[in-house]
Amino acid sequence: MQTPRVLVIEDDREILDLLGMYLAREGYTVVRAANAAQGLAEAERQLPDLVVLDLMLPDMDGLEVLRRMVAAADVPVLIVTARGDVADRVAGLRLGAEDYVVKPFATEELLARVRVLLRRSGRLHQPHLSHGAFRFDGEGMRLEVGGQEVPLTRKELEVLRVLAGRPGYPYTRGQLLEMVWGYDAEVDERAVDTCMTRLRRKLQVAYGRAGSAPDVWIDAVWGIGYKFVTRETPAPASPRMGGA
Repeated sequence: MQTPRVLVIEDDREILDLLGMYLAREGYTVVRAANAAQGLAEAERQLPDLVVLDLMLPDMDGLEVLRRMVAAADVPVLIVTARGDVADRVAGLRLGAEDYVVKPFATEELLARVRVLLRRSGRLHQPHLSHGAFRFDGEGMRLEVGGQEVPLTRKELEVLRVLAGRPGYPYTRGQLLEMVWGYDAEVDERAVDTCMTRLRRKLQVAYGRAGSAPDVWIDAVWGIGYKFVTRETPAPASPRMGGA
């Protein structure tokens, strides 16, 4: 099951980028749209698992966008807008919106509502993988190898959760940077390589202590980034546990 895809339709560029950053840090694939026309086109092309929709758009009323989306596809829509009067809320819910958040909002609340809607629709998936000695609980953020917990930092666990969510899929350093670190001006793509070096070394040590050959590994994809590999995936083109 793939990472949930969230489409954000918001004409305020700062809010659009902030929502994209926080959603990506939660592990979602984020699609951005700055107006109604772009949002409707991306919804048809990307087939999102959830839409975060602003009502005050420059080219079309958000309620009309909502009506078209609900008519075209079975996708939950979370309205996020400054229009917070009762009439607008009732209109949005009657047209098919699943939830309604009024600006300004707390980021933690919005992320919680997104998670609830994805879980309710059956589209939220956190990896829980078991391959030989390898056991990873993406919900509880815990890794065991050979029955022993492997001590990982929060960033290492978040990177592993992203990669393990789509075995065999090559993530670029930029994608991992956005999804795990966010838009931090003091962090660049070298932070991804440093984190990967530590994570891969810890996996090697854990398997050494368990006395077994690796069941999984993180493979460097030359010129792209990294991917999570299991024995069930095709043999990697680059060396296991090698450098990028």
